[in-house]
Amino acid sequence: MPRYLSTFGKRKGMLRITFICLSFLGVIACSTPNRMTHLRDTLRTFNQQVRWGMWPAASSHVSQENREKWLAQRIANAQNLKLSDVRLVQVVSDGPRATKAKVMVSITWYRTSDMRVQRANWLQTWNHSRLGWRLVDEEKQRPLKPEPKPMPAADKEKKVDWP
Repeated sequence: MPRYLSTFGKRKGMLRITFICLSFLGVIACSTPNRMTHLRDTLRTFNQQVRWGMWPAASSHVSQENREKWLAQRIANAQNLKLSDVRLVQVVSDGPRATKAKVMVSITWYRTSDMRVQRANWLQTWNHSRLGWRLVDEEKQRPLKPEPKPMPAADKEKKVDWP
């Protein structure tokens, strides 16, 4: 066999090994998104499941210690309840490598018995572990009382003439 063919075969083998190693490193680098990207995806999935009343699926995002109680409360409270919107308001964390996050969610709902639309904000605490992001606590925030509007000054009032 000519000498240049054996050298070509060695080079081809080295190129193949180099390509495999670089591909493996690329897969590893791309498969570990930062935790905030993972949190965003988890929150999107969780909020959609809550919005559509898919309680067993949503409970998979709740910590193991709280899951059973959380699921029982949601199923019991969902009777005669229609969620019209679940909106992510704010996420507070210590950066891309954070293991804890505080999340403010605004929920709009109504009961079919009275049809009065209501809104509440919930402050959720999420923790990251080897299992991913899990909801560990949530509490309903008390609404702030609106400040009373000042009465218009007498000189600014407009007179209305009725026919």
